Amino acid sequence: MNSYMKIEGFEALEAKLREKFSETRVRSIENKALRAAADESVIGLKSELSKFANSGDTVEGVVHGSISRASGFPIVKIGNNGKHWRLVHLENNGFVRNGKVYHYRSFGALQRFSNDQGNKFVESARQNLEELIK
Repeated sequence: MNSYMKIEGFEALEAKLREKFSETRVRSIENKALRAAADESVIGLKSELSKFANSGDTVEGVVHGSISRASGFPIVKIGNNGKHWRLVHLENNGFVRNGKVYHYRSFGALQRFSNDQGNKFVESARQNLEELIK
């Protein structure tokens, strides 16, 4: 599941950062704020997954990656520490057998988490940036 969030409303904070610091320092500050927000998201995702996991592998495998700017803006991936950044043990969408649809208890859990996480992530990143500006 690829779920990208575009963070808006940071222009004023970015302008303050650019007034005070060099471009390299601004990127460093932004990276710290995004890593802190990603850490909080990982904790939240682990909490959500622990409700449905049969084993601890899914929960323990949740990590976030480094900040990537290859696309021109910062991206942080959150997933498991496996090869493909996917959550392998959670059948989130259910299955069809003999024409009947079956859903697991976890049906929609990742989508709900992703939807709820958007505002939390943005607010956490904003607070971290404001603290780092001081």
